[in-house]
Amino acid sequence: MHEIGFLLLGWLLAMFGRLWTERIQQGVSFDHRLRLEKEYQIYAELWDRLFEFRQIADAVVNKRPHEAVEDPRQCFAAIFDAFQAVVRRNEPFIVAQVFGPARHIVTQGRVIDAVYKRLQTLEEHRSRVKDDEADEQAAGKMCAADMEQERAMWEIDRLFPEVRDAIRQRIMVECPPCDAERESIIQKLRRKWSRK
Repeated sequence: MHEIGFLLLGWLLAMFGRLWTERIQQGVSFDHRLRLEKEYQIYAELWDRLFEFRQIADAVVNKRPHEAVEDPRQCFAAIFDAFQAVVRRNEPFIVAQVFGPARHIVTQGRVIDAVYKRLQTLEEHRSRVKDDEADEQAAGKMCAADMEQERAMWEIDRLFPEVRDAIRQRIMVECPPCDAERESIIQKLRRKWSRK
């Protein structure tokens, strides 16, 4: 009788162990899915802000109207601040391959912002100056500032595909497979990137 009790107890423990293992695996899968979804949201937001920032920065540097506003310099600061906030707020959650170039783009955005403010001051100074020599000096400084802005924009254009490719690699290749939810997230991301 005791042997049957031990066999029954052994069977119950084995069943309990199997159920426990399945439950843990479901929890891991669920946790992985949540992490993947959160990571996707971070990268999607980063990509949106970076795309907007690149367009407005290009319009500011090349002094041409942006599709959304006549004078892009008016909304440059707001768009740049939004991009910078996404990078700063999500720093611990962004992999180094994405964060490094994104942080460098933020640095170049600061350069564009500082040079733009310097250019405004030089334009105001130049409009008040009646002396040809002082006007020529201000024009030379403005030319140097324009070149500095163009270098910063060139650097942003160089880093933009680096960030894009790092995000694609992180979302589409490096994440371990995770059933149908992962595929639906990848499809959303592909549709989003194919539009841009």
